[in-house]
Amino acid sequence: MRTFIRSLFGRLGYVKASEVVTISEDQAEQLRAAEAFVENWTNSGLASTLIEDYTCTLGCSEAETYADVFRAFGYYVLAEDIVHDHAEYDECGDAHHICGLDCIVDDEDPFELAA
Repeated sequence: MRTFIRSLFGRLGYVKASEVVTISEDQAEQLRAAEAFVENWTNSGLASTLIEDYTCTLGCSEAETYADVFRAFGYYVLAEDIVHDHAEYDECGDAHHICGLDCIVDDEDPFELAA
C-alpha cells in the first residue's frame, strides 16, 4: 500500500519519498530563523527602507546576497527592487550598472563623427 501511495503521489508531481532531504535540527533552526527574519523585515517595511538607505553602500555581491534571501522566500519583486536600486549607484563596469550617457569608454569619443 505504501508503495502504491508513493507511486500515486509521484505521478501527481509530488516529491517521491526517496527524494526527500533530511536536515538536522540545527539546519531546521537556521531555516526557521531565516524565515522569521524575512517575514519580519518584509512586514515591517524595514527591508524596503534598508534598500533606500544602503543601496549606495552595498557592493554587488552584498546586494545579490541580500536579494537572494528574499528571493528564496518568494519575495521576487522585493529582490529585484534591491538589485535595481543598487544598480543606480554602480559605476560603469560594475556588474549591475546600466550604461547610459554617463558611460564613456576612454578610448572613444562619443561626439566624434564617423568618417
